[in-house]
Amino acid sequence: MSAAPLQVRDIGSFHVGGHKVSLTGLAPRSRVSTTNGAVHPIDPNGEMIAGQMYVQYVKLAAPRSAHPLLLWHGGGMSGVNWETTPDGRAGWQMFFLRAGFDVFVSDAVERGRASWAPYPDVFPDAPYFRTGREAWEETFRFGPAGSWHADPAQRRPHDGLRFPVERMEGFMNQFVPRWGRQ
Repeated sequence: MSAAPLQVRDIGSFHVGGHKVSLTGLAPRSRVSTTNGAVHPIDPNGEMIAGQMYVQYVKLAAPRSAHPLLLWHGGGMSGVNWETTPDGRAGWQMFFLRAGFDVFVSDAVERGRASWAPYPDVFPDAPYFRTGREAWEETFRFGPAGSWHADPAQRRPHDGLRFPVERMEGFMNQFVPRWGRQ
């Protein structure tokens, strides 16, 4: 039996924080937007906003709580982690909506839909990119040291692991770059 449809009052989004940054003295660049397309000049000098967080919300027609929940992801991830699981099941966002909470899902600064800022012009260091091995052995500890392999059939998860390891590549699709400091 399926759950009753949610009665939603509002869905929207906004950005929090950020500050204006002025860049000067940078060399002009060129870009091509499409394969075999025209070359367009780019002037990277000027004003932009950096350091903003993105938030998407779902507000229920009759929430059971006066207080909404903010779901904030971990490093190298984005708000998409709260929406569905790597194997396609409903995520925590839907769980809490069905429990009667208005839910706000964030993309922290420099992740997901929060935008990026140029480096080293605004942030001094290049971002880090999470590898499958780092996620498997260190961050989420799906398997012991040395158990990661590019071939899924050769990976060795911990006994009793509940994460659907056959969906690891789908989970890796959700990784986004992260900065060590801002």
